[in-house]
Amino acid sequence: MTLLYAMLLSAAPAPATVQPTAADADQRIKCRKIPVTGSLAGYTKECHTVAEWRKLDNAGSDTAREMQDKGLINSCGATEPGRC
Repeated sequence: MTLLYAMLLSAAPAPATVQPTAADADQRIKCRKIPVTGSLAGYTKECHTVAEWRKLDNAGSDTAREMQDKGLINSCGATEPGRC
């Protein structure tokens, strides 16, 4: 009986493998620990999709770039002109 079962298993076609697409990777959930302001050891856990994290990261970069372009801060982070 085991020989017959082994022959049936070996004759069965291998299941097709599905290649993940870029859209699948963007929908994967990723969690990050975010430090709590005013706490040395406090963290909160935020979970978003990879696409959402990319949007959040880009929004933060865009805001910093706009502040530099308007002269609100300089490259070292000082808010007063001529201070670095």
